[in-house]
Amino acid sequence: MKHSVFVFAFAFALYLIRSDFSFADESGILATDSIEMKQQSKNSLLAKEQALSIAMRKAFADLLKNRLEISETLPHFSEKEISDCVYDCSIENEKHSESTYICEVTYRFDESKVADLLNKHGIPYKTEKKPASNTKIAIYTDDFIKNSNKLDCVVERFSSERVILTIKDFDIGEFNKLGIRYVQM
Repeated sequence: MKHSVFVFAFAFALYLIRSDFSFADESGILATDSIEMKQQSKNSLLAKEQALSIAMRKAFADLLKNRLEISETLPHFSEKEISDCVYDCSIENEKHSESTYICEVTYRFDESKVADLLNKHGIPYKTEKKPASNTKIAIYTDDFIKNSNKLDCVVERFSSERVILTIKDFDIGEFNKLGIRYVQM
């Protein structure tokens, strides 16, 4: 009995330490909306690789056009250039058959790497974001549950890991005061 309590306490302590470090500062992360993909190929593994590559390109194009509001003609960015800007991605509702792969994928990009890539191609990076009202953000589900009564928001998507919200009068300072971990989309 003592051994199992010790193991549980140790595992819980590791969880707390990991969560403190892994979510410390995500303010330099640019998230995109979830992209639904359905890809067919010779086999499901190849279809998955193709789907994730296509989704990454779509997410990056959407990020530049809608989130950063870059309206000028963009050069063709190589897959490596785009993938170097990826902070992480999450895959949900994954399904596959012998030759088909279906999923919803969300990419998050490192803001400084995106700015560097744009500047490299002669495209000025605008640091100002869209107006603060009706901003779409992603937060961890546990943060949402703890603070839902304090948020003036519309829930766009709810899962066990994260919640996508549209926030009215988005105020980063209030989120930081409440300890809410978020990514603006």
